[in-house]
Amino acid sequence: MVESPNREPVILVVEDDPHSRNFMESSLELSGFKVLCADSVESARELSGNVGLATISAVVSDYRLPRDSGTAFVRWVREQDGALASIIITGQGEKSIVEESIAAGVFHYLEKPVTHQQLREVVWSAVENTRLQRKYVADRKGLQALEHLGQSMNVVVPELLKDRLSVLYRPLHEVGGDFFITHEFGKGRFVVLMGDISGHDIRSGYVSTYFQGMFRGSLEGSARIANALDLFNRSLRQQALQESDHAESVSLSLSAIDFGPQDDYIQHWNFGFTPCQLVSREGRIRECPFGRFPLGWMEEISTMPVPIRVKGNNLLYIFTDGLLEFANTLNINYFSLLYRFLRSHNPWEGLQQAPTDDILAIRLNLIPDLPLTQSFEPILSEHYAGTEVDHVDQLQANWRRCITFALDDRLGDRLYDLLICIREGMLNALTHGCEGSSEKFAHLQICVNEDKDVLRIYIDDPGRGHAFNLEERLAKLSEQTGKHLGLGIIQHLSDEFRVENKGTSLVFDFEVNPVG
Repeated sequence: MVESPNREPVILVVEDDPHSRNFMESSLELSGFKVLCADSVESARELSGNVGLATISAVVSDYRLPRDSGTAFVRWVREQDGALASIIITGQGEKSIVEESIAAGVFHYLEKPVTHQQLREVVWSAVENTRLQRKYVADRKGLQALEHLGQSMNVVVPELLKDRLSVLYRPLHEVGGDFFITHEFGKGRFVVLMGDISGHDIRSGYVSTYFQGMFRGSLEGSARIANALDLFNRSLRQQALQESDHAESVSLSLSAIDFGPQDDYIQHWNFGFTPCQLVSREGRIRECPFGRFPLGWMEEISTMPVPIRVKGNNLLYIFTDGLLEFANTLNINYFSLLYRFLRSHNPWEGLQQAPTDDILAIRLNLIPDLPLTQSFEPILSEHYAGTEVDHVDQLQANWRRCITFALDDRLGDRLYDLLICIREGMLNALTHGCEGSSEKFAHLQICVNEDKDVLRIYIDDPGRGHAFNLEERLAKLSEQTGKHLGLGIIQHLSDEFRVENKGTSLVFDFEVNPVG
């Protein structure tokens, strides 16, 4: 409760000595307060319950009271209303009582004898402190309500997209700078926009809310997306010019896609956002190019979209850098984090660490008629330089950590077979494809298909490949040892195995236990 400045502040006086009680009551009434009196802790609690602690602006209590102490009453008051300031009156030289009062959370203490002026000044300070603390509590409750409102608004998915679009949203504070907007133009055509306002304070939350309204208003007024983006940029630039030299300018990282039910290409805009990720029907992962500078950085911007080909691709992932940072904190791949979180009702439960930035991520099924379970969903995508061959043990520990984080124990004992196969394939790629060079990179990709209960692994290297028939070489493994022995191990332990692009790409499958 925030007190009205127009009413008399109510002071509760707790004092068993009638002369001292009468003095404090008279003194406080002359100072402009309304006074309630009690002669014991028990009667003070009863009186507080009758009038409500929220109506009281400060408590003044003697330390020595019948059957209990003033600090015991202060502790009870703070348990009920932590914003209500209390004052303890003690005898002279009672240092231990002062220390006890401070530990109990007393706002101030006075030594007897107390003068009218002392009492008036300290009580007015206590009243002001209570007012400020209650305003702070009310503001926090308001921000928490705004948080719940913002989260419910920011993750609203249109009915026509519920089978295609999944959203993960977690603001760092009560009011987050990240936001998510969808707008339907009609006939199944949508625009999906994700924004990330710089900063994490109330100011950033306000700017985020302002631009969400601006964007929705622009589209509902039939404005083109490019025009809305240009308006964003000009507004941010104008805001930066109006700010003082000491204020930090606000910028907006933004990713937007425009798509219809039969489009061959999705139109994509990226201003300072992390690159979006495409996943093909076979489970190959491709990172789209980096975008332009965030909105608000440059006077003039290009609002031309970049086309993303739909044919051959099943999934599109877009996420803020908060997801990348949290994945690094947990020491796992961000796709492992996304896979687990997008499939969990309470993704944050059981984690030993909390995010240090807002997190917003979406997964869009590009093929409307294809159930998500029939797609290959990524759980790991990482590039390794050829020199990483010297650290293969650490790499293997990371693969195991990412796989078990995403899939729990669905591989059972076969997890060790899988790790052996990935290790052998990566050793081959790093040693022969990358030639141990720090400037050449191998790409490891792991994805899962829930309908087929299959885990698929891709290992690609930049080598020139080979001209011989690998199947014949593998058939003769019993007669030879050497660099192809590792490939024979993969062929033997995996459920499916093939070599593509003259040996520069290894593809192998492992069956996983069904969900549930």
